[in-house]
Amino acid sequence: FGPTDQQTTPTVNWAFIQGAGGAILQVINVTPGVEYTASFLAAGRPGNPARGNAYVYDGTIGVDSPGLLSGGIYNKLYGVATFEPDSFKFTPTLSTATIVFQNAGGGDAVNFTNIVAVPEPSTLAGLAIGVVALGLASRRK
Repeated sequence: FGPTDQQTTPTVNWAFIQGAGGAILQVINVTPGVEYTASFLAAGRPGNPARGNAYVYDGTIGVDSPGLLSGGIYNKLYGVATFEPDSFKFTPTLSTATIVFQNAGGGDAVNFTNIVAVPEPSTLAGLAIGVVALGLASRRK
């Protein structure tokens, strides 16, 4: 039952999403205009591969009428019983984003673990340079 990694390392927390359409989501605080990379590990159920979706809405679902962020839906068939690394990028325009992981069908279950969303270093460097430049400009005045 479940990914081989989970059977051999029972301390790993993972989401088992059974049945087409089943999903989990998480609202996170983000910086508008900064590009983020969402990375995760995913696996299918042994002998019964499933299609997994991962996508991001701008804002909080049901609160500020978010739209699907560019990059669309990350969609892949997971037929291996060990976790595989995957990722996708998104750039929010609001201060919150909703990351969704879903079983898109084609099999019994899809499993996700180690989900992380981090800002891209190049974007952070640009942001830092801008802040320093603003600080220097205000200091000159």
